[in-house]
Amino acid sequence: MIDAESQASEAHQPTAARLRHLANEHQSLDARLHHLATLLYPSVDETLEEHRLKKRKLALKDEIARLAQPG
Repeated sequence: MIDAESQASEAHQPTAARLRHLANEHQSLDARLHHLATLLYPSVDETLEEHRLKKRKLALKDEIARLAQPG
């Protein structure tokens, strides 16, 4: 028989794994954005990529905050 603590732990694992995945993606985007910021003369494509990555990074931050809230 599974007790309530085991059930709570199992229910939390997908959220914890999702949070780790989102945090890793956020960190990867941050590294790429840092690289793009060091370019003296970014191309149009690089500028568009930077804009797209910033939006994705903010979306990840919002999702991380939402999942981290209790309840």
